[in-house]
Amino acid sequence: MAYGSKARECAAGVAIPSFRKYAPGIPVAVASDRPLGCEDVFINLADADIGGRLAKLKAYQATPKQWEQVLYMDADTEVRGDISFLFRILEDGWDMAIARHRGKHNFRRFRNPDNLDE
Repeated sequence: MAYGSKARECAAGVAIPSFRKYAPGIPVAVASDRPLGCEDVFINLADADIGGRLAKLKAYQATPKQWEQVLYMDADTEVRGDISFLFRILEDGWDMAIARHRGKHNFRRFRNPDNLDE
């Protein structure tokens, strides 16, 4: 999901290239209101709120039906190593796998103008 100029820049400049480096051969889909140009599959999905929150809830319904697994990544995700274990977790029957952010930020210090109420 890539809505807004910052998210689109991150997706095209960091997230997609890093994913392709560590997960070669796995197609990349981008859901947005317009294509980035570097994705394998474009999903035309209008956004109804700031940050694509409502669109993110449609991730499973929006992905190609022939895909057996979907690995959702935020547009600002940088893959920095082998992520094949995430697909193995799904193959083992788990519905979801989550990798935590290893940076300095956590939800106690997560402050953006669009999430102050949260």
